[in-house]
Amino acid sequence: MRLAITGICILFLCIGMPALFAQQGGNAQSVPDWVISRYDASTGISWYRPEPEYSEYTNTFALHIGKKHSGKPWLVLRIAHTYGWDRDILLIYKFSIRTANKSFVVRTSFNSVNRSINHIQRNYSEWYDNYLYPELYSIIKQVIASETVVIGFHGINGYAERRLEKLEKQRLQSMLDLYEQLGGDFQFN
Repeated sequence: MRLAITGICILFLCIGMPALFAQQGGNAQSVPDWVISRYDASTGISWYRPEPEYSEYTNTFALHIGKKHSGKPWLVLRIAHTYGWDRDILLIYKFSIRTANKSFVVRTSFNSVNRSINHIQRNYSEWYDNYLYPELYSIIKQVIASETVVIGFHGINGYAERRLEKLEKQRLQSMLDLYEQLGGDFQFN
């Protein structure tokens, strides 16, 4: 009996999961191998995000996709900055984005930037998540198209910046493509 149940479970994993994914508006083969998907049973939301090192504990400029079983997906932009204990915590209140041709500012409220201290790695992390809206989508498209992009982190206790890597820009575009494959449209409210 246990062998039969185990066989059914394995069959579901091999056949049922791709079918379930297809019902949600996508194709299991179309998800890039660097995308991590996680289902949150308490909310009924499937989250798609770049691989684990793109978390709140690293320097990140990345898109995450959320999707309930029925309904359209949505996009969340995560901007994160991590730095060592050799400086005071920045207490970020806004981000600037400089492309080759334009500059943009993403303003936040002080309470919307999350902060954590990692005692093991001896660093600070500050990160901001926001649903995509038309202006933010426009900024992301300009970031993807630009040869050089610098992200600025403006804090009460100072300023830091970093250059966005080519791979990060490619993954932004790939996440937009995946969002569209999952049934998303670019008519943000």
